[in-house]
Amino acid sequence: MKLTSVTSISIYPILFILFWIDLSQFFLFETQYAYLILCFYCTVLFFKPTLQLLCLAAIFFSLESFANYGQFGLPLFYLTPITAIGFILRHHVYINHLQMLILMIASLLIQILLLEGYWLGFSNTISCTIGKIIANIVITSCFSLTLSAWDMQGNRS
Repeated sequence: MKLTSVTSISIYPILFILFWIDLSQFFLFETQYAYLILCFYCTVLFFKPTLQLLCLAAIFFSLESFANYGQFGLPLFYLTPITAIGFILRHHVYINHLQMLILMIASLLIQILLLEGYWLGFSNTISCTIGKIIANIVITSCFSLTLSAWDMQGNRS
């Protein structure tokens, strides 16, 4: 699945807007229910995984971690293996929507349970965790549908 050059130019401002929405969400509600950059990262990993775009998303996610928790680079603990698994899946398995959601849920569980739960000492209830997972599944599906529509729009003659 290849995106056109017009859409690759318009993805960078979208990533910047998602960064500010994530930050404002944490500062307003003191918690983060929707990890927009993570959803964007997992979606782009299966649609257009350019090194520049993935690195920029990882930097924005690390800056967000620094602003929220005071530690830069926490998301790299799970973004690096998720990226490797995503590239392996892209080259050896037929890509479908379920694989993207499984990678997003795995990275979200690592974020919520391991990093926030054990390392940072935050406690989340089961209902809050399930709500975060459902919200991020919906957002990842919306990103996937949007990128699919952009891809199909570029194939018109």
